[in-house]
Amino acid sequence: MNRYPIGHIGRLLGQSLTMRWLELRQLAAATRGVEGDWTRLLRNEVAPVLGLCQGDYTVSRRPPGLSDDAPFRLREHVRFVQAAHGQAYVVRMRRRWRLGAKEQLRQHGVASAARAGLLLQQLELPVPPLIWLREATTLCGLRSHFLSIEQFVPGRPLDLDNGDEVAAAMQLLARLHRQPGEMPGMPGKYRVERARFVRDMVHYTVLRALGDRRRTGPPPDRRLTAQIMAAARKAYLEQSLPLCLIHGDINAGNFLHGEDGGLRLLDFDSLRYDLPGSEILRAVYTLSGGNSGMASHAWCCYFDTAGETRWHHFLAGARFALLLHLLRRPGAPCPTEQLRAVADDEVGLWGRTPGETDWSHLIEL
Repeated sequence: MNRYPIGHIGRLLGQSLTMRWLELRQLAAATRGVEGDWTRLLRNEVAPVLGLCQGDYTVSRRPPGLSDDAPFRLREHVRFVQAAHGQAYVVRMRRRWRLGAKEQLRQHGVASAARAGLLLQQLELPVPPLIWLREATTLCGLRSHFLSIEQFVPGRPLDLDNGDEVAAAMQLLARLHRQPGEMPGMPGKYRVERARFVRDMVHYTVLRALGDRRRTGPPPDRRLTAQIMAAARKAYLEQSLPLCLIHGDINAGNFLHGEDGGLRLLDFDSLRYDLPGSEILRAVYTLSGGNSGMASHAWCCYFDTAGETRWHHFLAGARFALLLHLLRRPGAPCPTEQLRAVADDEVGLWGRTPGETDWSHLIEL
C-alpha cells in the first residue's frame, strides 16, 4: 500500500508553491518599500527608534557640515539623519541573498559591520557608538534585511604628514591586534578550521590576484602559486602562528579624528580573526604615503605598542605576510616579478629589531 497517497503529495506541493508565492510577494513588496523608498523606511523604522516625529529631522546622503563641493563618495545604502535637537545619526540598510559558498565563510554588509562595531565597542576600542541593529528574514529565509543606526561622530580624516597622528593610528591598530582568536573567520558563528580557511579563502585570494594578471599578460605561474600556498600552509598550519582580531581594510580613510581630539576606527565589513602580518605591512605602506622615514617611524610605533612577542611572531611568518601584502596592494597591478623574488628567497630586510628594518627597500617593492 502506498504510504504517501496522491492527495497528500498534492497538498504538500500546494503548500510549497503557496510559500514560494508568498515569498516572492514579500520580497517584491520589501524591495519597493525599503530599497526604493528611503522616506518610508526612515519614517516607519528609524524615527520611532530615535524618538523623532515627522518634521523633527532632515535626511541627506552627505555627512552633516560637509560642503557640496567637498569630495565624498555617495553610497546608496547610507543616509545621514540630522535631528532638530542637534544630534546626527548614520543609517545603513542593505538587502542581500544569503546563498553562496563565499558568504558561508565571510559575511559582508551592514549586519556584519554593525556586529563588528558592537564587538569593538564592548572591547572598549574607540568606534562610533552603535544604537540599533535589526535583522529580518523573509518567509523562506532566502534573503535578509539589515538595518543599523549609529551615532554620527563629526571629525576630519587622518593627516598623513603629521607623524604624531600616524603614530596614534598605528598604536590603535596594535590595540586591536591584542584580541586573540583560536579559529580564523568572522567573530561569532562564521569561524572555520585553519585548514579550510587556507584551502578556501587564502587560495581564493591568491587565484583572484594572479587571475587579474591573466587578462592583460601571461597566465599565472603555477610554481609561484604553489610557493605562495606552501608559505600559507607553513604559517597557518605547521607553525600555527597565533591569530588575532584584524580590521581587514586598513587605510587612511578608515581613521577619524573626532572633534573631541580622539582617534576612531571606521568601516568593519572585513573584521575577522586572522594573521596580522599583511595588515601591519599594509598599514605602514598606506599611512606613510611612500615616505621611507615615515614608514620606519610608523613601524617602530606599532611594535613598541604591540611588544616583543608580536615582533617574533611577525618574523616567523614574514615571507607569507609580504607575499600577501604584494598580492593585495591597493591600486597597483599584481607584481609578479617581486612575488617570484620573495617566494624564491627569504627576504633579509627585517633585521633583528624593528628599528633595523630596511623600509627604503621595502617601499620600492
